[in-house]
Amino acid sequence: MTDENALKNADKGQSELTTFVIPRGAPLGLCDSEGTEFHYGSIVRRTTDINNDMHGEWVDYEVTLQGTTPLLSYLRSEKGQVLPVGYTACCLCNEYDHKMFVFAADSMTLRPESSLLVLDELSMRCGTTPAEDNYLQSDEPRTPTTSSD
Repeated sequence: MTDENALKNADKGQSELTTFVIPRGAPLGLCDSEGTEFHYGSIVRRTTDINNDMHGEWVDYEVTLQGTTPLLSYLRSEKGQVLPVGYTACCLCNEYDHKMFVFAADSMTLRPESSLLVLDELSMRCGTTPAEDNYLQSDEPRTPTTSSD
């Protein structure tokens, strides 16, 4: 359903528009090669298996979101920033065995097929406000907010 159709249906009382707000630092339910959980905004390092002459041995990515889908978005390489920030990206789920990813009872037990490491714990909270940090550290269930616009 397009946004325009959703608005028409909402005006008729047929559905309610819901906006999910995912703050930077929110946990994503997947782990790196060593078991550290990815968060929205985490900076991660992946070893390169192609273009070593261009990038070197590793590339750093930021975990971003396209809607609710986690992506790895290019930041820099071992040889420096050889491409503009965000120039390349891929879905985080592509780093995992797809059958295991789809059928895992607990996604936190999965590990990427190649080396992928969260660089530091501070990167997980990059850009969050104190209120968001308190929300992220609470045990309250994550619920969507409803937009009346």
